[in-house]
Amino acid sequence: FIVLNDPVYEGGVLTPRQVSIFFGDNYVISFHDHKVDIFKPVRDRVQTAGSRLRTFGIDYLVYALVDLVVDRKFPTIEALSSHLENLEDEALEHPTGDTLYHIHQARRALVTFHRLQWAERETVLSVMRPETPFIMPETRTYLRDCFDHTVAVLDLVESYREMTNGLMEVYLMQSSNRMSEVMKTMAIITVFFMPLSFLAGIYGMNFERDVGNMPELGWKYGYAFFWVTVVVIVVGLFWWLKRKRWI
Repeated sequence: FIVLNDPVYEGGVLTPRQVSIFFGDNYVISFHDHKVDIFKPVRDRVQTAGSRLRTFGIDYLVYALVDLVVDRKFPTIEALSSHLENLEDEALEHPTGDTLYHIHQARRALVTFHRLQWAERETVLSVMRPETPFIMPETRTYLRDCFDHTVAVLDLVESYREMTNGLMEVYLMQSSNRMSEVMKTMAIITVFFMPLSFLAGIYGMNFERDVGNMPELGWKYGYAFFWVTVVVIVVGLFWWLKRKRWI
């Protein structure tokens, strides 16, 4: 009795789907809960005259079914890869509030995928062992190739798990950069308006100009002089910040 899994990745969610195979000396029984017939390629080969599935034993048919289930994971890996690439572009260019949630969702899917694939690798390894009944030595050679495919899928899943960790770091870095840009903009605005507020505060004090406390208030062009001073300060600050390459 062999238990495998044929997960599907849709909408950022990985849904496990169990595939079970019973086999004995002269029979193979397989069943699954898929909406489509995933074993149709094997059935077509069985119906082809002269194919190996018609000339070899039951163990070769078991290998063909197991190999089909294992290889069906590569398109799922491609779907995950495409989704992660889209998330990477989104995190770098225009991250939103849902970006981090989608990254966490993809990471959970990969954790589930890794657990399923680890169990499947051990299952294929158990079928390859010499003490497994009804499996001929010649078929173990084919099962070894199938085992290599399970290891390849496991390695890909592991690499994409590391990629999701990197995506989380990229998202957090971009969020930090956006916050830094906001703080920088606010600081620049403060730098420009602080001296202007200082001048406005001084000339807004209620001192008597007639006794000479604030003679500028009696100037004919005092108001124009104030605005000229404001423009000079703003332009001077802008030139200084540009020279320092802070803006």
